[in-house]
Amino acid sequence: MSKEKTKTIGKGLEALAGVDLTLPVPEPELPDVEFGDLTASEARAQKIREAAEKYHVWVRKALTYFQEVKKASREAQELEAEKFKQAKDGLNRLLSHDIPAYRRAVWLGLLEHEFSQELNSRTEVEELLDRLVREGRLKEDPSGSLQAYHKAYAISPDSFFGDSETTEVTELFSKLISRVFQETGKTHKEKTQELQAQGSSDIQDLVAGKPGKYAVKVPAEKVDQNGQTFWRGGGTLLVEVNGQGDILPLDSSGSIEGAVEETRALRVFLKAYTLSWNWPPKVDWIDEQRVRKLHLLWHLLKRAIRYKENEERVAKAKEALVSRTTINAQEFFLDKKLGICLVDFYGDWQNPDGSAGPTNLFFLVERFILDAGDEENPSIRIVDAPEHLNGFFAQCMGEYTEKGDLPSLLWAVLKATSGQALKASKDADKAGLVAK
Repeated sequence: MSKEKTKTIGKGLEALAGVDLTLPVPEPELPDVEFGDLTASEARAQKIREAAEKYHVWVRKALTYFQEVKKASREAQELEAEKFKQAKDGLNRLLSHDIPAYRRAVWLGLLEHEFSQELNSRTEVEELLDRLVREGRLKEDPSGSLQAYHKAYAISPDSFFGDSETTEVTELFSKLISRVFQETGKTHKEKTQELQAQGSSDIQDLVAGKPGKYAVKVPAEKVDQNGQTFWRGGGTLLVEVNGQGDILPLDSSGSIEGAVEETRALRVFLKAYTLSWNWPPKVDWIDEQRVRKLHLLWHLLKRAIRYKENEERVAKAKEALVSRTTINAQEFFLDKKLGICLVDFYGDWQNPDGSAGPTNLFFLVERFILDAGDEENPSIRIVDAPEHLNGFFAQCMGEYTEKGDLPSLLWAVLKATSGQALKASKDADKAGLVAK
């Protein structure tokens, strides 16, 4: 050991000289909590749960009572005024109850009542959600569990909800949205059929200003503007052209219905010849509100025209491809025959990342033998595709062995269309059995 280290140790020992190393260590100061059997707490918890259920039942009864009073005659409402006020005040107190279990029961009863109502339209659902936000029951939150119509909502933390209550309310809300969606879809389909029965779909006659009624499809339209992406709604539009070439809106279905009704109520009309223009007509002899509705009507009809023209182009392109086929879809997908087939995917394609893919997804594909003697592993290639799919299939335009190196996109499209062909074949078989 060095002399320096020896000196350091010596000084340390001198510092300890005179220190009494036998002094007792002080006892730890622990929280004054007795840990023991939870039997008593569990017994009390059971009573709290039983009482909470009574709160839950009372809230549902109170909310039903409020609805009945609001529907009653004025005289009946006057007779019930005092009781109504007492119940309202009681509900407001319970929503802030100090005992978490009671508060959860009250909030759960309230939201169960709200989301069990008979709503029949998107507007009614949105009005309900707006009211619940104003009342502080919900708040808009992108990560909220209640999702509807491109918005998300979270239940107020004042509810003291845990995962189980949040899940229960979320499932109830989802069922409400599903019911409304089904009802809206049914109503929309029925009204669309009614409108289509009332008018012609001949766009050329409409643009030419030929007198009569026309029912045209206005497709939804994706818009990218100022870094934001949104959709303009679509639907079916019924208009009438009079003897002066004026186009008057009569009725509509779908998400354009409200705006078209406002346009009709303002007696706005459009000259048919303006539909050949690239810009909506400028008018300075009517007020600004009517100008906006006039432009709306022009844009709706221009979208309908573009949709119809595109439909016709697609039909011609498909017809040209069909003329080059040598086998049909069943022979290609189910019987695995060699030859050229039209692959025609039903519906709108969705990309693997969830984004929207192309509409009108159809093309010619060929199964062939690339090398003689290799009949067990035929090759696949895209023979031709319409112009709007050139970019979509840009990485799939080679020749590939069917069991080996098919590009993932081409494989996915063929697999999906094969499933549709199989279903169509089974449906046809069922129809044949029924016919027998």
